[in-house]
Amino acid sequence: MKQQIEVKQRLLAENERAASELRGAFARNKMLVLNLISSPGSGKTTLLEATVAALAQTLRIGAVSGDIATERDADRLRKLGIPASQIITGGACHLDARLVSNHLSTGTWTRLMCSSSRMSVTWCVPRPMIWGKTSR
Repeated sequence: MKQQIEVKQRLLAENERAASELRGAFARNKMLVLNLISSPGSGKTTLLEATVAALAQTLRIGAVSGDIATERDADRLRKLGIPASQIITGGACHLDARLVSNHLSTGTWTRLMCSSSRMSVTWCVPRPMIWGKTSR
């Protein structure tokens, strides 16, 4: 016998709420937030390194990077003299707005805001997830 289940709220409602809060915080702080999405090893961090080299003298840039196990991307960006933070997902293949919000609430936000009016964000994941970016 089939049973119909009524869904009373959107499955991603909490993520959408957190994303909206992040977008508001980014807008209030006049931060341009970008999301780079592509397969692992496709060159996202290399692109950011080139961007930092080209723009770091005119824009303040910071980065938050997501990876399932390492801090390699953030380490590479820190070597360029920008504040960079890593979210280790522990095996999850994507970041959502709650992960980003929780990460920024640990003091990362303060470090990025103190040194950065523009924040470039890179995620090392192959599929998009709404998390509060201003562009994709």
